Amino acid sequence: MRRALLLAAMAGLMLATTGCLEGWFGDDNQTPNNTGTAGTNTNTGPQSDAQGQPSPNVSGPVATQTPAQVSEDCNSFDWRNIQVVQVQGSWKIVEGNHWIKDFGANQAEAQKALAIMKFYRMTQQCYVRRPNPQMTYYLSSGQSPAGAMAGEDAIPFNPDNVQATYVQNRWKVVDGNHWMLDFDQNKDDAAKAAEIIRKYQFQYICFVGRPNPSMMYFRRDKPLSPLALPPQRIPRRWPNRQPGTNTGTNTGTNTGTAAGTTAATPGEDCVSFDYRNIQVKQIQGRWKVVEGTHWIVDTGASQAEAQRTMEIMKFYKATKLCFVRRPNPEMTYILHGDEAPKGTMTGEDAIAFNPANVKASYINNRWKVVDGNHWMLDFDQDKDACNLAVKLIQKYKFTYICFVGRPDASFMYFRW
Repeated sequence: MRRALLLAAMAGLMLATTGCLEGWFGDDNQTPNNTGTAGTNTNTGPQSDAQGQPSPNVSGPVATQTPAQVSEDCNSFDWRNIQVVQVQGSWKIVEGNHWIKDFGANQAEAQKALAIMKFYRMTQQCYVRRPNPQMTYYLSSGQSPAGAMAGEDAIPFNPDNVQATYVQNRWKVVDGNHWMLDFDQNKDDAAKAAEIIRKYQFQYICFVGRPNPSMMYFRRDKPLSPLALPPQRIPRRWPNRQPGTNTGTNTGTNTGTAAGTTAATPGEDCVSFDYRNIQVKQIQGRWKVVEGTHWIVDTGASQAEAQRTMEIMKFYKATKLCFVRRPNPEMTYILHGDEAPKGTMTGEDAIAFNPANVKASYINNRWKVVDGNHWMLDFDQDKDACNLAVKLIQKYKFTYICFVGRPDASFMYFRW
């Protein structure tokens, strides 16, 4: 998840193994309706210096455009209908009688690209400056592809640092001291490419088949938490208990902390259970994780999510379920005794973050827990609850936010 400036930090390694970024981005010379003959990847341009960095002769960046000013050149397709077909000796990705991408003699790259389009559910193929576009990108229902596909060839960059700059008498899109795209003398297209990257907040430039890739695309990480737990599916044990109390012990009182355990944070709201005794039951048509006569988590109609939640609690030997701001908590977490869960459960839906960077920020008139440029939790106008969530994340040194059942997650937890 650590993206910012990774390109700069890794530049020596990447350039030593693959060469500079410029010269790898040629794409198909296609007509607007994708029915034209295949183009060739000849848009390589001259090589940069040995380090792949701009020369000292660098002008200032051009003025940026607002997103509304950016005109985009895109063709639509349905990822569910595309396939790989050999046409006149050339392997292509096609939809019906229209071809989308030409891979020449390389069937393996065509199959890889098809898998990528289906994984991200891509629906648009877009270009900057056709024919022979220097930049191609894909969208998923009008948004940046998000997530990470296993085995992907992806180079991170910081979209907030991207700009169009005049380097060595050529207009280039750069990220800090490293340049990504070369538009020769076309200043307007370089500025447009930089604005598109910022508009969609792309964070990775990706390839199929380097060197001389047959496909280039951009993507971003998944948002840390685009979903709040729905009120009717909030994990809770005793609905009538008020938030902010700490009566989760068997006696209903907080009698202090045993030697060697973590002291309770003021406002920490936890209920205790024994992971060895929990089970899944259907109660009045809803699937729940229960201990005896008390239910812990309600997953609604999803028996599978209830089973998964129970397996997670048993795997991490959870003994407490905790909340921030009940009823309708924005944050829930589990503990093993008074410690964060540790380890990795197979098949876990987990997103990494850096607890040292986590803070409470007021963004768009709402208090949110953020990690750098990405927000994790939304507490609306509740500043105190937001600050408490940050303290808890840092106290337990959580490094992953995890879910069961996204989208519309029925259970959220954190772990090391």
